[in-house]
Amino acid sequence: MTETILRQLEEMSLSIENLRGQGYDNGSNMKGKDNSVQRNFLDVNPRALFVPCCAHTLNLAVNDVAKCCFEATAFFDLVQRVYVFLFCINSSLGSF
Repeated sequence: MTETILRQLEEMSLSIENLRGQGYDNGSNMKGKDNSVQRNFLDVNPRALFVPCCAHTLNLAVNDVAKCCFEATAFFDLVQRVYVFLFCINSSLGSF
């Protein structure tokens, strides 16, 4: 995975030496301490510090909370349905 990211950075003419941060989801293959994308980038550039993705962390927490309570699951299902409904109305009105 590291090689793929490095290749993409090179294709976009972005230097790894200018990298100052890394942000990934919380997967161990990305953020692990020993053999991960984070570790590989730090080996090349120690200034490329890892910051966990807060949105992904929040999403995981909300999913865990919602799964343990039927009322929470029903609430988030309703929120999702309302969002999809409103998004569809907005999209269809915008096309005219």
